[in-house]
Amino acid sequence: MKINIPFRRKDSEIETSPCVVDKTVELSADWFDHFSQNLLNDYDFILENIDYMYQDNNGVNHCLLVLCEGRDMNMSGKNLINSVFDGAKFVNTDLRRASLCFALFNGTRFQNCNLSNVIAEESEFKNAECVACDFDRAIFTHSDFTGAKFYDCTMKNGSLQNCCIDKTEFGDMNLDCIDMRNCSEDEQRWTAEQLGENISM
Repeated sequence: MKINIPFRRKDSEIETSPCVVDKTVELSADWFDHFSQNLLNDYDFILENIDYMYQDNNGVNHCLLVLCEGRDMNMSGKNLINSVFDGAKFVNTDLRRASLCFALFNGTRFQNCNLSNVIAEESEFKNAECVACDFDRAIFTHSDFTGAKFYDCTMKNGSLQNCCIDKTEFGDMNLDCIDMRNCSEDEQRWTAEQLGENISM
């Protein structure tokens, strides 16, 4: 038997490059299955959104996120550090135990998502909207929730430490079971210099 295999040692580290999701496209289950098995084919929805896919002058890749309509997405335990999901929409998404550190979710909508046990540090959720989501035991530190809205969400034994909650709406969420140490409604508190002071508190 003769085969071609690239023999090499295990990579000592994983090299990543910054990527920004500029637009989300949802396909029907049939189309999504066809697309996922034939990625190199030409598709009208890619041609129609070609302007959203490019590499900018700073080396950041801009891309299209293709989802399956009505199908749950599993991102449980994923490392989403430094990811940008501004304006994205997550529906029925499993994000349990995901690492969301330094990630941007500004204007993002979460609906029926499981974000229990997530860890997020210095992340932004400005004007994000969360509907019927589970944040139980989630830990957020030095993150910005300015203008965010929570509807029918739970955050039992969760933690929002040193976070900005200016104009944040928690709806009927029980705040008594959330550790909200050193949170502030004053956006001016979150300058880089003051952030260092809060870390040492």
